[in-house]
Amino acid sequence: MHDFQLAEKGITKIEDILSQDIESLGLNSRTFNILRVGISKDGRVQGPIYTVGELTKKTEQDLIKYRWFGRKSVAEVILN
Repeated sequence: MHDFQLAEKGITKIEDILSQDIESLGLNSRTFNILRVGISKDGRVQGPIYTVGELTKKTEQDLIKYRWFGRKSVAEVILN
């Protein structure tokens, strides 16, 4: 997203971006729900992701550990 697009949304600081709900990313409902539930492939709680800041702390390998989260979902997150 470009600076002028962020300014149109009233976002001028990095903190504003990082505190946004991941819903603002426009992820498809499957990807969004997987991140919100936060269950790993072995059934353990990975920890749900609520904000863009929390998501930016995850590596591709971290995301792949989420149950039902595959390469397509990772690609969607990276492209957003």
